[in-house]
Amino acid sequence: MSQIAALAAALLLHSVSPHLLVAQEPAKAQVLAIAEEYIKQGQALLEKEGSQQELIRLANKLLALKSENKSHNSTAYFFRAYAKHDSDKKGAIADYDRSIAILPLASAYMNRGIVKYNLGDVRSAISDYDKSIVIDEKDFIAYNNRGNAKATLKDFPGAMVDFNTSISINPQNEHAYFNRGLAKFEFDGDINAALADSTIAINIDPQFSDAYAWRAFLKSKLDDFKGACRDMKMAVLVGHKVSSQKLNDRKKWLRNCPSISTHSKAQKADEYFEQAKALWNKKGREQEIIKLLNQVLSRIKSAEAYFYRASAKFQLQDYQG
Repeated sequence: MSQIAALAAALLLHSVSPHLLVAQEPAKAQVLAIAEEYIKQGQALLEKEGSQQELIRLANKLLALKSENKSHNSTAYFFRAYAKHDSDKKGAIADYDRSIAILPLASAYMNRGIVKYNLGDVRSAISDYDKSIVIDEKDFIAYNNRGNAKATLKDFPGAMVDFNTSISINPQNEHAYFNRGLAKFEFDGDINAALADSTIAINIDPQFSDAYAWRAFLKSKLDDFKGACRDMKMAVLVGHKVSSQKLNDRKKWLRNCPSISTHSKAQKADEYFEQAKALWNKKGREQEIIKLLNQVLSRIKSAEAYFYRASAKFQLQDYQG
């Protein structure tokens, strides 16, 4: 998901004494050529799974060259930091600090923000995303990441602004739609808006396991248990990239699908029934009581609910009902 900015290779020319010119130029040219080859190899490793140690070794070799081109050294620290994201987060931050000190690039600020966020330093992560966006205001991933950080701090309106900006820059950014739906639901419980965003995310990426699982939850809140179970099944089928814990939880949910449907309907019916009974002795509330009891009876068969509904209709002189 990280964007790796192209690191310019501008050669820094230094004055040398005339009698050393012939001796030094071939050595400099060789160092530059080797550095460029290392960078090319490193960029390929960035997208290769399980290549962290190989990338660290390559970064150390690049630093050992002591190239006079500052972008080479900045890139070396960037590579090494990137390789430490999972194994050594504090070490990753230290290397991003070194990379930024040499050459402050948007990608280094953004990646440092990601590591800080994962360490729980959310406000500092937002500061890094801010800096990244100042340098590259079209980086839709930085807006998405800043939106996530704001949502973590319960700044849901601010988060949605960032998700909207991310989407406006890249309308095919499925993660921004997914995250915006989460923020909408957390902010004001807007299930339908969250459902719409999760569906867009799935349409963009039909392999998006988290979006299927999230939509399953939303559908269950709307009593669409068949739809919820279908989505959870898809979450498991395409879940090869999610953590084993997530996948096991989803498989467990899926195994319980028939009982979840029955239990949830009964539980919801009980809630409506309790609301109806709470209004029972309040005059003029018969229509509300009837609506609540209709909700009960649409989910379960209950002689008690039929009795209460009949009594409420009698109070309204609806003798046929």
